[in-house]
Amino acid sequence: MSDDFDSDSTIENDATALVLTDDEKTMALLAHILPIGTGFIGPLIILLVKGDDSEFVKYHSMQSLAFMGIFTVSFVALYIMTCGLGVILMLPAIPFIMAGQVYIGIQAQKGQWLGYPGIDKIGRK
Repeated sequence: MSDDFDSDSTIENDATALVLTDDEKTMALLAHILPIGTGFIGPLIILLVKGDDSEFVKYHSMQSLAFMGIFTVSFVALYIMTCGLGVILMLPAIPFIMAGQVYIGIQAQKGQWLGYPGIDKIGRK
């Protein structure tokens, strides 16, 4: 797929164009918002249920799962390395992390293929 995306949720891919439905955009939004309350469960269910039907939903749910994996490993590593003190230092960052998830979810609702920095290629062909 090309890295040039139109604002009308249409992606040019050689001879075909992918038009996103409202359902696909909503599922992509939920893939980023649900981890705030459900952790891995929300995006995993979306990936398993809708991932085969939509490349867009698959991309966003895999992005969310990868981000949650990195966050969880970082949180546990910081806890182990600092005997629990690092978690206290990480608590103020959690609202900013959640704000990032909401922002990327809103961009997904708009039809954008925006991913998390550093892992934005995960889930794409």
